[in-house]
Amino acid sequence: ANKARYTDTLRKPAEALGQVMAAELNRMTGCTLQPKVYRINRDVRFSKDKSPYNTHLHLLWSTGAEDRPGWFLAVAPAGFSLSTGVMSFTPGGLDRARHAIADDPQPWLAAVHAIRDHGGDIADWGEPPLKRVPKPWDDTHPAADLLRRKSLILTLPLDGADLSPGLVPVLAAAAERLLPFWACFDGAGACFDGGVA
Repeated sequence: ANKARYTDTLRKPAEALGQVMAAELNRMTGCTLQPKVYRINRDVRFSKDKSPYNTHLHLLWSTGAEDRPGWFLAVAPAGFSLSTGVMSFTPGGLDRARHAIADDPQPWLAAVHAIRDHGGDIADWGEPPLKRVPKPWDDTHPAADLLRRKSLILTLPLDGADLSPGLVPVLAAAAERLLPFWACFDGAGACFDGGVA
C-alpha cells in the first residue's frame, strides 16, 4: 500500500545520494565504485523474525570485485554511520589480508585508533571472530584482534553530526577520516590488483 511513498521519499533520494557519493568516493580512492541501495524486503527464510520489511536504509559502494573494500552507509532508528572494509573475504583474500596486517600492523592499528578517537571501532558484522589468533601468529601479535577477524569493517558513527553543511559534505568528511583504513587493503596484494587508477 505504501510502495509509491517508499519509492518517492526513500528509494529515489537514496539512489541520488548513491550517485553523488560515488563521485566523491571515486575521487578520493582512485577506484571506480558503483552504488547499490539494499532492498527494503527482508530475507525471512531462515529467520525467526518474519517481519517483511527492513527498518533501516543501507547503501553500498563497491568495485564489485571479491576481496576489495567497499563503503557502507547505514541509516536506522538506532543510528547513522559510515563504514569501510571487507564484509566477506574469499579464503585466499582473507589469508592475504591477514599477512598484510601481520607484516605491517602499524598503518592498520593507526587507522583504527584514529577512528576510535572519534567514537568509531571495528564492526562485528558477519561471522564472529576466531577465539584464537590463527597460526603462525599468536596472542602477543600487536594486531591480534584484527588477525582473529573474518571480516574487516571500520565504522564511524555519525549520530548527532552537524548536518548544516549538507549530507554529502558530512559523509565526504567522514570518508576522509576512514580513508587510511580503506587504503591499508592496498598492502593485501590481490585486494587491489588493477583496481587503482
